[in-house]
Amino acid sequence: MALAITNRQLTLANLTSVVKEKPLLELDADSLTRKQEEPQADKQVQTAVAEAYLEAHVIGFEAELPEDIIRLALTLQIYLLGKTPDSPVPDSILNRLLAFYNREVFPIVLKPAPEASLLAQLAAPLLGKGKVRFQSYELNAADVLEMFSWDPLPLSPAEVQMFVRTKSFRFTFLAHSLIQLKPYLNWYTYLSKVFEQIASPVEGKNKGASELTTAFEALQEAVEAELAAPDQSKNLESLLNHFLVTLSESVNLIASYTAETFTNLMATSEPPALSSFSLAHELTIFLQQQVTSISLTQQNMPVLNEQFNILVKLTEQVMALGFWSVTQVGKVFNLAEGNLTLGTYYHSSLYVPKETVKDQLVKVQTFITNTTPIALT
Repeated sequence: MALAITNRQLTLANLTSVVKEKPLLELDADSLTRKQEEPQADKQVQTAVAEAYLEAHVIGFEAELPEDIIRLALTLQIYLLGKTPDSPVPDSILNRLLAFYNREVFPIVLKPAPEASLLAQLAAPLLGKGKVRFQSYELNAADVLEMFSWDPLPLSPAEVQMFVRTKSFRFTFLAHSLIQLKPYLNWYTYLSKVFEQIASPVEGKNKGASELTTAFEALQEAVEAELAAPDQSKNLESLLNHFLVTLSESVNLIASYTAETFTNLMATSEPPALSSFSLAHELTIFLQQQVTSISLTQQNMPVLNEQFNILVKLTEQVMALGFWSVTQVGKVFNLAEGNLTLGTYYHSSLYVPKETVKDQLVKVQTFITNTTPIALT
């Protein structure tokens, strides 16, 4: 079923479906600006100015942004342009962006670059400029337009300026990190309760699961509120900074518990399991150092978004190591299948030393990404 883009509120649940389910998008009548196209003679002159503006702003030096990011960016750009009451952007632009998304013609956007440059790269294919990715191939935008019998759209300077002022990528990066992180909040709650039973208390660092969840929900609500009213700031920088501090402390706590657990496993194991646990312990300490090294002082949104993205990846890896250490405790100490430390996850496939540490961690990481743990009481 298609996801309708309206001028009403766009939620994190909607954006999650864009990433996970990849539905088609459709516009309702309320989202169309109904602005009349300008006379063609006027457009030709203005388009030359608009093209020059875009070319001056299209810069990027490293790898292209992944497909999920571009999906979100297109969705948010359509939404934000469509809900702006005095938008000079005509319906033809919204419909072309919609066609790009539904036909999976994704503009190639390179990073790092400021927001205006990212949006300029997103806009360039509308004029037949730049590159796009279609069916995994990198192609000239002009060739893909011709393939679909789409004419390049003549953009005016006012339309281009509106296009690059939407802050779509600001919301895209933030929403993507929230979507990626959300499943691991459940694992944080689960592992916190498990480690309370098998590990020593970490004095002064008992960051409760409810505090992390509350900070996440406050940030999510603020993002959705600012999407609904982009001109009314919800102090996202402050809320994001507070959440990242809370998340960093929470992940650091799980890493401390995990390192202790692997130390205990090393003391009671023999080769080859001993070497596996030793490597896992070293990796846990390394990841903990990476978490604590992230600077979380108040910064601008692009920097905070980048820190958020890094912290999400570290969270995933620490949670995987934490769960793996718990499964090993269950095997080494011959605990019963229904023991709190195992729950319903008594999996011989997660035990060492059947595979290398790297392969085991990939398996565990995939498992926790695709599984919601049962709540422990």
